[in-house]
Amino acid sequence: MESFVQGWSLTIVLCSFIVLVFLAGWLHVHRELAWVRALTDHLGLELVDSTAKPGTLEQQQIRDEAHAILTATDPTSPK
Repeated sequence: MESFVQGWSLTIVLCSFIVLVFLAGWLHVHRELAWVRALTDHLGLELVDSTAKPGTLEQQQIRDEAHAILTATDPTSPK
């Protein structure tokens, strides 16, 4: 164990861990930016032409979620 800690082995293991965490973060940010891009495209389509069809599945999902929110009834309101 002493040779592992004092040699290059620990450094290599820790650098590998840092690279893995960086790659996981990069993939997460890439997915989030793709969602933001789809949301921006959806909002732009709604602003310019509300009858336009969304192009991607992400835009269709955002459109469906927005429609569900707009048409949802308030459960606390009297019937």
